[in-house]
Amino acid sequence: LSVASSLLFYVMYSKIIAVLLIVGVCADWSDWTETSDFACSATCGMCGVKVAATRTCTGNCSGAPVRYEECGAGTCFFPNPSCCAGYEKKVFGGQIQCAAKAGAVAPK
Repeated sequence: LSVASSLLFYVMYSKIIAVLLIVGVCADWSDWTETSDFACSATCGMCGVKVAATRTCTGNCSGAPVRYEECGAGTCFFPNPSCCAGYEKKVFGGQIQCAAKAGAVAPK
């Protein structure tokens, strides 16, 4: 290669790298979209999880595209424990449900 063609290749190559770097830096997540389309994995004891929200990546993103939440607030029947670890029975609106224990961090 001549000096001129080597220089042209270097300039073109540098621009490609610069464009790739800019695209990589500008990649971002969409806003979270709340959803109720997914069922809870358990029906009682706050033992279940479900998809609460999703988001879309527009490039190379870090983090998860899905946000989960605990579900299944009703108490379980014998022989299962009434509520899963980190939860206890409480009365809400005249119904017994499982809620996070006071001062405890609910398991994820």
